[in-house]
Amino acid sequence: MSGTAYYYSTRRKEKPPKAGLHTRDGFLRPWKQVASEILERHRTVTKRYGGKFLLPHQVDLLERIRRGEEAGHLHEGPIKIIDDRMRTAFEAWQAERKSKAA
Repeated sequence: MSGTAYYYSTRRKEKPPKAGLHTRDGFLRPWKQVASEILERHRTVTKRYGGKFLLPHQVDLLERIRRGEEAGHLHEGPIKIIDDRMRTAFEAWQAERKSKAA
């Protein structure tokens, strides 16, 4: 057998990037939409409710995705964590605003 057979290849194929993140309801949100929502909430939700926690390199990554750069499979996990944390902060902020309005 030849050492150059296809199964001796040392290259690993990268996983293809997914199209976006799934919501709690099972719907798929495209990466651009996810990045836009996170960045908008980062600007509006105050630190008191858990917002404004993104680091500069995270903001840069989300800005690039929002502008159209592909999100790789390595970005999926961290972006999902950021999205969940930002949603929790946004929900706390909304609940406080509703209680003050009532």
